[in-house]
Amino acid sequence: MVINSTSQKMTSTVAPAGGVWHRSNEGRPGNTNVLVVEDDQGVRETTVAILREEGYVVVQAADGVDALELLRGHDIDVLLLDLRLPRMDGAAVLEALDRPPTVVVVSGFESFEEAEMRRRFGSVLFDCLRKPVSPHRLMAATAAAADHALSVRDTGTGTGTSTGGTEVRDDPER
Repeated sequence: MVINSTSQKMTSTVAPAGGVWHRSNEGRPGNTNVLVVEDDQGVRETTVAILREEGYVVVQAADGVDALELLRGHDIDVLLLDLRLPRMDGAAVLEALDRPPTVVVVSGFESFEEAEMRRRFGSVLFDCLRKPVSPHRLMAATAAAADHALSVRDTGTGTGTSTGGTEVRDDPER
């Protein structure tokens, strides 16, 4: 299956031997809380299903405003974030976070330039994926981000959720 927001059609592929796309080196996906922020319902539901099948704890949002509410109410380790979102775009979500979780941008936005995103949000971004994204690539990026987030949480260093959650500014315009 290829995850693609520009097409309503999703194509199937066969999972690797054993049916597992990729497991974290630490083998702890059940300890990882992932927020999927995607406005395309089909893409969002498919992404959530893939991640849950692998054992991740997943919450989801269809826009940036709902994403910030979920970030306030949950300890999120990995944020899979689309850039083109209703009500508040992905860049505005990133700007509203004082202590973001480990962020993987997943976007089909035509003007999305990874170099520009890294210039603006360098210390925040863990990875950038351009849609369409294969489940294998999605799982590899999520597993690597989860390993990073868990190591940050375990050591209490960096910008992760080591002290009880993501800090969201009360005034995202600051």
